[in-house]
Amino acid sequence: NDMGNNDITDSDIANDSPDANHTITAAVVAVEYEASYTATYAVRLESLDGEPKSSRGLLFCDDFTGLEIGDYIECIVNFEPLDEVYSFYDIGENELAANGYDFACRLVGEVTLLGQDDVVSQGIARLNTKIEISLNQLRSYLSSKLWVYLDRDASRLASALLFGIRDEPELLARNFRIIGASHLLALSGLHIAIVCGIFSFFFRKLCIPTRPRALLTILVVVSYLTLTGFPYSAIRAALMVIFVQTAKLLRHDSDRINSLLFAAVLILLFNPHAIFDMGFTLSFSATLGLIVMSEAKPNMALRKLFRKLLGKKLSRRVYALLAAITMTLGAVTFLVPLQWLYFGEMSMLSPVSSLILTPICELMLWLLIPCLVCSLLGLSLLADRLGLIVELLYDALDIISSKLAQSTKLVSLKYPFVPILIALCAITLIVLIIRTKKRMLLL
Repeated sequence: NDMGNNDITDSDIANDSPDANHTITAAVVAVEYEASYTATYAVRLESLDGEPKSSRGLLFCDDFTGLEIGDYIECIVNFEPLDEVYSFYDIGENELAANGYDFACRLVGEVTLLGQDDVVSQGIARLNTKIEISLNQLRSYLSSKLWVYLDRDASRLASALLFGIRDEPELLARNFRIIGASHLLALSGLHIAIVCGIFSFFFRKLCIPTRPRALLTILVVVSYLTLTGFPYSAIRAALMVIFVQTAKLLRHDSDRINSLLFAAVLILLFNPHAIFDMGFTLSFSATLGLIVMSEAKPNMALRKLFRKLLGKKLSRRVYALLAAITMTLGAVTFLVPLQWLYFGEMSMLSPVSSLILTPICELMLWLLIPCLVCSLLGLSLLADRLGLIVELLYDALDIISSKLAQSTKLVSLKYPFVPILIALCAITLIVLIIRTKKRMLLL
């Protein structure tokens, strides 16, 4: 992918033999995987065979580990054919590009640590590298503050939920995939909403007026998005929040469907490869389902009947439960075409799993943020107590997801009639969207 004058291109390695070696200098910007004897690092090239380069890619190390974020290295590598990388890791070419990787190489021999003065790149390329390293180091530092008060598995899940560091426990991640609840482990609108909710609570307590509060909320969202490394699902949620808060600043009404579609257009303008990222498509589809189904209002006669039979307070709780079920079904329904495309199967317990596990994940997030703040302020006793509650919630997630995974039934979507059903489902969803838009225009 030729993304600039100093980016690595196919022509740089087109005539390579399988054993051709190159000398690179690079900065380690992230640790993608690390075990006892092998590791995979995300690196940003500074030079290739003495020529300045600024591409981002993967460095595979078969018998070398121990590099840290921010290390500048010089080493001899052999560039891996990308089609082999795609087949070995079961990922698509465009998906790799969507995550910002332009090449993959394998370490040959030893690694030499360099000082920053030994690196040839300057200007914007050096600044981009420093910013990426600083943000990743900050994420690692904040995660380490949580590790003091949480056990290993709970701290790994906390890092995934708060900072988007995809290092959640393997067994938990597998169970969530089986029951169709993987979206709860990825940074998304749920996380952005909770962060905004916590800060909005304090802004209201401080009696900050509406328009300054909207501006502060935008600053909080942008700061949190920067800290998490700009995952597409979080960008989508952040942009929607920014649009809503901007409407408050300008004293205009906001349209959630228009905001969602405008967020998608902005992301694709900056990175067209994002359309091939699974997190991008799943996040937008689920959110669209939530928006459409949230507009479904109970019939007034049914409202009066419930209020008469159950009373005012209990009827409100029933409405809230029905709304949660309706929106969950909406999200699951909108995800069916993508599950057919990506996985070829779906879990029958997906709606039930989301209803059960979402409140637990939400409560964990509400507790993790004050736990992190207490840890940073040195309030170890309070942070320890919050950490104990988080560990209990993690144990509950582990037990419930394991039980659901053992009892779930996976339904294959590879039968010939499935595309027809999905087409009918898509037509129904389009009609729902049109009706929702008309209702919003009338209001």
